Amino acid sequence: MLRWLARPWLLLAVVLCIVASGIVAVACRSTESSLAAQIDNFAATCFPPEKPGAAILVKVKYDILFSNGYGLANVEWTVSITPQTAFRLGSITKQFTAMGILLLVADGKVSLNDPIDKYFSVFQGRGIGVENLLTHTSGLKSFTSLAGYRVLRHLNPTRREMLALIAAQPPDFSPGTEWAYSDSGYYVLGLLIEKVSGKSYEEFLKTRLFRPLGMNSTVLESEGRIVPRQASGYAVLGGQLVNAPFLDMEVPFAAGALVSTTEDLAKWDNAIHGKTMVRSDLLKAMFDSAKLSDGRDTHYGFGWFT
Repeated sequence: MLRWLARPWLLLAVVLCIVASGIVAVACRSTESSLAAQIDNFAATCFPPEKPGAAILVKVKYDILFSNGYGLANVEWTVSITPQTAFRLGSITKQFTAMGILLLVADGKVSLNDPIDKYFSVFQGRGIGVENLLTHTSGLKSFTSLAGYRVLRHLNPTRREMLALIAAQPPDFSPGTEWAYSDSGYYVLGLLIEKVSGKSYEEFLKTRLFRPLGMNSTVLESEGRIVPRQASGYAVLGGQLVNAPFLDMEVPFAAGALVSTTEDLAKWDNAIHGKTMVRSDLLKAMFDSAKLSDGRDTHYGFGWFT
């Protein structure tokens, strides 16, 4: 190696390569710094400091390029949003529910081809499979589309009551023939996780996903629970800022009741792309567009639009 470097022109080539690499690295850092500044300036104009705002995190592959908070997490107390502020995830919850099911499939406790009436007799004879629930092709009417949903939001129904309500609705279509977004399907998947694992939905996800990934700020919101650093919700009514309408989070459950932070979601994103949580074939199925019985694409996988 020393004899190789002793050749003057080779030594010069090595030095030039090192210098060139350094220039590229500096240029990349400069570009990233410029991009971060642009994001910061843009976000600051979108979210004034005296109004409800947002937390923004940008990743380049596995590295965090930018993370900051803008505006207020609580207007009444003028509490600012930070990267550690927790927010309701809404339907982003579904991707965690889907991964929970895939972990049970990997454990050999559930099959994607299982009929759901194997676990819940209220769906006897419906022909609905586990995969239909994951892909919104079950035909189950979403409880959020029911005429009484505004009332349901306040009723604090039990799991048993919600299951009975979901099962009592006439189907929108035969399983696999159409696609329609269904919160009911993911509610049932949450119940399936509990039934098969013998743990609560949250405890299963905490044990299998959140703790191993270091997602320590991700929890299931429930009645009366105090979630540290959680942002308050707001709406605009008649041009005036008001508190958001009440929603008992027992209602969305596994379809939309998780709370998390941008920092935790960055860890989740790294884990998804690291492909270490579940078998590669199951992860591929999670992101592949499901097809209807006539071959049409749904543009939806398991918990993800594709």
